[in-house]
Amino acid sequence: MDADEVIKVELSSTCECRGKIAICKKPYIHQKVDLPEIKPYVVEYQLEHGRCRKCGKEEAANYQKVLHQIHLDQGLSQ
Repeated sequence: MDADEVIKVELSSTCECRGKIAICKKPYIHQKVDLPEIKPYVVEYQLEHGRCRKCGKEEAANYQKVLHQIHLDQGLSQ
C-alpha cells in the first residue's frame, strides 16, 4: 500500500560490540494503517401530506418509490 507519510528510522552505525554496522540499502518496511473518522451521511425525507377537499381522505407522499429509484440508479436492485 502506498504510504501517505514515510518516517525513516535510522540505525546506529556502531554495534554494541563497537564494530561497524553495514547498513542494507533496502529497509524493512512496517506499515500502520489508520482508518479515517467515519462521518454519517444523513438523508431526511420530508413527505408532503394533505387531505382531499372533496372526500376528506388523508394522503401522504410515498418515500418507498424514491428509495426504489435510488436503488435502481445505484445498481442495487435485485
